[in-house]
Amino acid sequence: MVYLTNSTDVAVVDDADYDRVSKHKWWANVTSHTTYAMTCLRDGEKYCNIRMHRFILNATKGQKIDHRDRHGLNNTKDNLRLCSSKQNAHNRGPLLEFRGDAVKSQYKGVTVHGNGIYIAVIREDGRAYYLGSFASEVCAARMYDTIARLLFGEFAYLNFPKEPPLPTPINWKNFKKKSAFVGKGKFVGVTHRRSVWIATCNKDGFNHLGEFDTEEQAVVAYDLLNVWLDKRQARINYAERLDTYMRHADAVIFNSPTTKEFRARLLIQVLDIVRGFKV
Repeated sequence: MVYLTNSTDVAVVDDADYDRVSKHKWWANVTSHTTYAMTCLRDGEKYCNIRMHRFILNATKGQKIDHRDRHGLNNTKDNLRLCSSKQNAHNRGPLLEFRGDAVKSQYKGVTVHGNGIYIAVIREDGRAYYLGSFASEVCAARMYDTIARLLFGEFAYLNFPKEPPLPTPINWKNFKKKSAFVGKGKFVGVTHRRSVWIATCNKDGFNHLGEFDTEEQAVVAYDLLNVWLDKRQARINYAERLDTYMRHADAVIFNSPTTKEFRARLLIQVLDIVRGFKV
């Protein structure tokens, strides 16, 4: 351990680097996302500040170094890796505040919409990709993790590193944010009109899926149709219910000979699913 002159924190280094590091005095350099150890070294005729991780790896000008665990004082070589500026940003944790105000979501890649839904967004090459709207903050965070793994690989910051990825929507790059907000419903594909909840889906010839007594029933109807069409690649409101939807989707027989029969079969499965989650 290497003690810092202005802090009770300590920096951690490998035994092989301790003698070289301990010859200098180090202080805590606090940034918005972590704390680094810094010292001042002579470079020719001038002195310059240098952070411990750059000192240990003998980084040249322009080289970037990433801490795998995002802890700036863990300077063991197993925790350090050369990277680009973009890769370093990919491994950065969630923003805790913005312009002095607390951020509404604790997870990276998640924002909270005014009507109480959670939106997953990921940024790459200067472009923001909308990944869907969710009733659950955790599901939105896990969708971010799923796409982050795909785009950023080992440099991806994951909100839930121990959780498996969600099914990856095939056309996630083409999701349109505006399609998630229709009428007074806070879920994709659901609107409220004259005391009833209406499920709609403009895909493969399907449109009006029916009118329902509760918002949850309409959400399940929308989700169920999408799972029947796209299987595990479906973009749904309740991602955590995917396995349940898969078990029920084929029972609906969406290609029923009449619209009336189709809606009747759909309603039976919807009510069965909703009852199951309330047991």
